[in-house]
Amino acid sequence: MMYARYLLLTALLVSLLVPAPLATQREQVNNPEGSGLKVDSMLRMELASKSSLAPSSSSSGCSALLQFERALSTYDIAAAQTMGVRFATRAGYVIHVGNVYSAFVSNIAVLSSLTDIGLTRAASGNKRFFPSLDTSVWAIRAPTVWNNISRDGKAITGTGMTVAVIDTGVDWLHPSFWRQSTDPLEVRNSGGKNYVDLDNDSAFDEGPIASTGTNSSYIDIANEYMYIDTNENDFFEYGSGDRWLGGIDTNADGFISLPDEEVVVLGESKVSMLFDQQYDNVYVRGVNLTTGALGVGDPNGHGTHVASIVAGGQIGYTSMVGVAPGADLIVIKSPLESSDILEGIYFAIVNGADIINMSFSSFLGFLDGTDLEDLAVSEAFLKNHTISTLAAGNLGQTSKHAGFGVGPGETNGATLSVLSPPLYSFVSVLWHSDDSNEHVVLVPPVGTAIDLGAFASISGSSFSVTKPELNAYVFADTSVRGTNRLIVQISTTGHNWTSGQWDLDVSNPSGDSVSIDAYAWDNEWTGNHLRFTSQVDNSRTISSPSTSDYGVCVGSYDEGIHLISSSSGRGPRIDGVQKPDVAAPGISINAALNSLTQLWTVKSGTSMAAPHVAGLLALIGQASGEGGGWISLTALLEGAGGYDEHHSPSLNDWGYGLCDSVLSVREVLAISLGTGTNRSDWAGIESLSTSPQNLTVNDGLDILNLAVYQQVANISMAVTLRGTPRFASEDVLMIQWDTDMNSGTGSDGADILVNVTGGSAVVYEWLGGEYFVSAQTAHYWNDSRTAFVTIDQTSPPVRGRIRVGTHNVSLAYADVTPYADLVDQWRPIFTDFSSSGVGATYQIRAEVSDRDDASESMAIGWSLVDGELNILESALVSGEVSFNSTIDLSDVSVPYVVSVMLNVSDGSCTLSLAPVILSSGVSSTLRFTSTALDQTTIAVGPFIASRITGRLVLEGYLLASSVRVAFHSSMGVWLNFTLSGNLGVYLIDIAASGFSAGDYDVYAVAAGPSVLKVELLFAGVLVLTDYSMLIVIVVGVAVVIVAAKFLPRFLSKKQGAESG
Repeated sequence: MMYARYLLLTALLVSLLVPAPLATQREQVNNPEGSGLKVDSMLRMELASKSSLAPSSSSSGCSALLQFERALSTYDIAAAQTMGVRFATRAGYVIHVGNVYSAFVSNIAVLSSLTDIGLTRAASGNKRFFPSLDTSVWAIRAPTVWNNISRDGKAITGTGMTVAVIDTGVDWLHPSFWRQSTDPLEVRNSGGKNYVDLDNDSAFDEGPIASTGTNSSYIDIANEYMYIDTNENDFFEYGSGDRWLGGIDTNADGFISLPDEEVVVLGESKVSMLFDQQYDNVYVRGVNLTTGALGVGDPNGHGTHVASIVAGGQIGYTSMVGVAPGADLIVIKSPLESSDILEGIYFAIVNGADIINMSFSSFLGFLDGTDLEDLAVSEAFLKNHTISTLAAGNLGQTSKHAGFGVGPGETNGATLSVLSPPLYSFVSVLWHSDDSNEHVVLVPPVGTAIDLGAFASISGSSFSVTKPELNAYVFADTSVRGTNRLIVQISTTGHNWTSGQWDLDVSNPSGDSVSIDAYAWDNEWTGNHLRFTSQVDNSRTISSPSTSDYGVCVGSYDEGIHLISSSSGRGPRIDGVQKPDVAAPGISINAALNSLTQLWTVKSGTSMAAPHVAGLLALIGQASGEGGGWISLTALLEGAGGYDEHHSPSLNDWGYGLCDSVLSVREVLAISLGTGTNRSDWAGIESLSTSPQNLTVNDGLDILNLAVYQQVANISMAVTLRGTPRFASEDVLMIQWDTDMNSGTGSDGADILVNVTGGSAVVYEWLGGEYFVSAQTAHYWNDSRTAFVTIDQTSPPVRGRIRVGTHNVSLAYADVTPYADLVDQWRPIFTDFSSSGVGATYQIRAEVSDRDDASESMAIGWSLVDGELNILESALVSGEVSFNSTIDLSDVSVPYVVSVMLNVSDGSCTLSLAPVILSSGVSSTLRFTSTALDQTTIAVGPFIASRITGRLVLEGYLLASSVRVAFHSSMGVWLNFTLSGNLGVYLIDIAASGFSAGDYDVYAVAAGPSVLKVELLFAGVLVLTDYSMLIVIVVGVAVVIVAAKFLPRFLSKKQGAESG
């Protein structure tokens, strides 16, 4: 079984494993009628097949992802377990991401019963994903960040950040994954062998020193490592006490010469946690990540390569350094099935991961951002600010995608070449429709066309097709965004698909025109077992989970030709959302091999591109001090492409551009200005203008280049000269600023003039034909060969153009640069965004910033869109850096969920966010946003009709199959009441007559089939027994009886007395 698993992994993509069919021609398994529960057709087929097996074979149930309206409470989980559900757990906690839970279920009836606790959607947990695959780190300018930019005195290397890698594992003993743990140590030679002096006592200790190269005394630091070889067997053995070493190249010749040059011990693992999902074992650095974990590695090698791109190597000790060598790693060794991926995301979040890298792909989903894996990625970001970097997939230029339109009353299609497709091959057809009456028809090379039926009649079902030419499963479903999906898959050894030229036709009897996206998959990116030979379309080839709304989809860049790799998946997403988000190097990436003898190997693909971005996000997170979240995400996007090749709007191949470490870090970390700042601190700030050397001029006056750093409050200039600046004496540095771009105003067009001489700067302003000292201030300092000047910005801020010149004591020009236009240097980013809803009303809030544009230049736009991105409502807010709006969905009438999309513009650049679903029913978690009980003390007793009232507000209610309020008495008795709601608002109105006296804890409970159950203790109630009404009634009855007995006598005596 293990052998088969890893054979599948090498295929680079997973397909869903589906049990044997129950029917011969068409056995349809439908959703439970009237329940509102959506059960994925693949899970239904698995459950149907499971029920035909022997009880012993099906006792564990089928792996499923269950989505509830809200996160489940402890009570809900217990209730679900009594209904026959077994939740997957990790360290005693139920595995979930938001309201999406990993579980095992045995039949449809169990799912139906879970609607009582809010189950809204259930999908198979067996969908499988496969990996998609030293200049690349330099190509995104990461070393410039390490070497020149710091925060709080620490170089920006990813320190303090944690990146989780969900992949095939990591060879954690590889030298790439160890960091320096000692000060420099001397090396001693004895008997021709070299030893480390660990305690600096001038005597050798451990050793001898061996090398992964051919010479243990002369080590190439580019790609070789040294280690302490305790057993002297020329093989690294951690269990025997061997440890990796890094060499200090004192003479900078690229080699470590022993014993002359010192070494350091690489004794601290970068892997903070290692989770082996197959055996459910967790290893923690400093606890049990030791010899007990020696057998936990990476037989495939994919994960090792990926992780080393993120954080491998040690700066100064090797050239094989990842993007964020200071970051910690959480390694999740995964079989890469749907349930494993959900558990991996959950594990990463609860253990503090800032970033998650997922270099694997699947085309089995809806590809519109609503597959549960996609939702989990988005939920991780929107709820926890954990950013996922995702491989776009390698389906470009592979003839695996066909796109075509079908008008009303027409039939159109594509030709499909079939050549003995292997097990788990499939064709997936996706489209939007107003009536879903389209038919997908497969026409074999010879034989009768196979009409799979009107989609409306088969949606929500799975069935078998048994024809001589085709024996396969068919799955038909519709996403919450209205995407129709029909999959034909050969999933068992009894299935077959006749070789030859097939036609895949779609007929559209009526209604609007439809656009069809068809995908053919044969377990290989470039396989020819299933491929289209007509209507081939290279766009819309982005794979899941990179199709998620809020994961970073990464395309592959080819450094050799400076273009996007031909195989890299192209956007947009099938619903029009722009993907990929950014590009990163992905071709011929030389990184760690899962071996301790041959350390490096070359791999290519979007799998290699994604971890570059994960590492960059670690750099941004350290620089911002915020970890992940909106600042890091949008700084990544806005820094992409650098100054010259940023794409706004984003493109279908490049996204916003090739990721750029320097510009993205600079978006979140301002330059410290003032004495002590040097030119290297301005790394990434490109020259605005240059001037050639003039050897006839004093070197302290000879200008070489001018760099400008713009902010809303000021403009700073770095003027680099051929020698030491001479402006502390009588020589002059002159800055001319033409603020209105009009050469007719001011001297030579300069409206503002700054003169620096005698070590100080004075600002002059052109008024009425001459210069006057301005209220604006300037500050001057210099370092080495650079003169720095900071000038107050005008009000309102302007750009214009600038030139600088130098003068000698006679005031004659020594050197001068030409005028250069100031351009928009920084792009707007989102610093925060949130959406919260009660019923049909949503509150949308956003904050933006732009380092060199005032609020007057900013514009924030929003649109309310349906599943096809049709705009239902939109508005624009100008001149503001914050946005707060209330959106009322009560008048919105669309069949599927709606989303809000935001964008921000500073006039020259626009950043657009992906859609955010406005629905508490579409979420990977359930959450009570408001709970209230109107009474805390209740009286019960004879003839007392008290009621308990209140209100619950549930986020994610569309995913909840049941919402309850539960009362837990101090005697251990539970009283449960199911609530009905409207748009997530659930009113509590319960007769108290069934309660016994005592104290009760009150829980709000919500559950759903594809989300984690949520249980919230929100109130306490004291129930008191009150007999007052009974006493009143008894007294009243007694009075009546007494009156009835004695009143006649009294009246009789009274009458007799009166008559006498």
